Amino acid sequence: MSTTTLKPDESVVGLPASEFILKLLTTVGPNRGKEEAFVCSFCQKEPAITICIECELLLCHSCCGSHNMWPRNKSHILVSISEIINRDEQQQIEAEKLSCTRHKDAVPKFYCETCKELICIECMASVHTKPGHTCLALHEIYRKQQNAVKSKCATINAMLIEGKKALETVSGSKATYENTAKDIKVKHIAQKDEMVKFVADGINKILNNKIQEVDKVYDPACEKLSYQSEMISIEKSLQRTKIEKSLQRTNIVLENSKLEELLSVQKVIDDDIRMLQSERPQNLITSFQV
Repeated sequence: MSTTTLKPDESVVGLPASEFILKLLTTVGPNRGKEEAFVCSFCQKEPAITICIECELLLCHSCCGSHNMWPRNKSHILVSISEIINRDEQQQIEAEKLSCTRHKDAVPKFYCETCKELICIECMASVHTKPGHTCLALHEIYRKQQNAVKSKCATINAMLIEGKKALETVSGSKATYENTAKDIKVKHIAQKDEMVKFVADGINKILNNKIQEVDKVYDPACEKLSYQSEMISIEKSLQRTKIEKSLQRTNIVLENSKLEELLSVQKVIDDDIRMLQSERPQNLITSFQV
């Protein structure tokens, strides 16, 4: 790398133009194009990802590995272009005190998505230049992971909102089913009461008809029995009077013990028995059939 010394009476304006400084300002300066890809100074094909300060070259991934293969280039300082452009994000990442997976004392500048490792520039140039290795600057993987987490958070929020809506739907359906079940139960209870009343009215009607049938059959019989009972009571009263008188005469005769009187009493007693038999009530109702 060439050096230029200013004299006491010279200013920066008087310095000779430097093609590398112009290219560096174009690459990482404030007026750079946001979507512009900076081509490797060596192969003139791949986009540059690092800057070699000593060689004043912009190097791509592959050429950076070739550059470091030369022993005289081992001490050269390589700077990540992304690290310069994205200073704010790089400062935030460096505040985390990350370290290279293989070189614990080295500050990682890239992340190999193939190996899932944080790597320094030396590892990137020596190990991760093989085909198939995808190396991203830390700010890029930081932004990529940040976007991935944001996307997942958005997915989770959407799922939570969907779950909340589903829960509200289920709760509403549950309330609807509970109210419907309650209404159906009330209707069934009302139907049961109506059926019980209907059956009870029917049974009472049948019972009343049976009672009326029983009354129709037994009331006349009971009236006839009552009449016969009354008549029998009267006749029994008269017979008792006659029998008592007959027994009284018989007792008197038995006390006197005369044959003639005994014969006479015998005839009277026979007449009394015949009288009782002849005066016995007829057509007594002794049984009934429903």
